[in-house]
Amino acid sequence: MTDLDRAHLRAKATALRLLLAQIDTNPDVLDVIEGEIEPDPEDATRVLGILLGVAAAEIVHRHHGDTAAAARNVEASLAEALDELG
Repeated sequence: MTDLDRAHLRAKATALRLLLAQIDTNPDVLDVIEGEIEPDPEDATRVLGILLGVAAAEIVHRHHGDTAAAARNVEASLAEALDELG
């Protein structure tokens, strides 16, 4: 196993622990995040990339594999968030 493989697996484990903390509505989720992500920007980028992959897979799954419907759902949520920003 290479160092890059090990870094990816560590980031994946971190991402999944963060998801569990969020799902469990852990009030200390921000403390968990700070404790899990190393101060290395590459580590944070890997964790974010994995979280985005998991989120995308879940959204597509929720739409029964219809990526166009999943994209429309995300676009609607994005439009709503941008409208709220003003």
